[in-house]
Amino acid sequence: MNSRFTIVEEGCPACLILKRIIPDINANLPIDKRIRIIDNTSFEIHGIKSDLIQDKLKDEDFDRYPLTYIDGALIIGAEEEKFMRHRLKKLVGDDFLN
Repeated sequence: MNSRFTIVEEGCPACLILKRIIPDINANLPIDKRIRIIDNTSFEIHGIKSDLIQDKLKDEDFDRYPLTYIDGALIIGAEEEKFMRHRLKKLVGDDFLN
């Protein structure tokens, strides 16, 4: 299982920050080390899953978006874009191909 993902929801301002940053980060990561973006909107409203990880998280009661999980580190919410970019690069560590 890919242990790098972020769960976002439509209309979430903090989610927009990660939706902008993650494609740039992913462009510098090997394919198998990239961060998946999972949109949880349809699951929250209609119970429609877009990713298998949602099965594992369905019983979790997290009420803040985005929720980002990278190699055991959990980040709930998002801060300013520059800070989040730095934080994500640090979490992916040596996998980042600069």
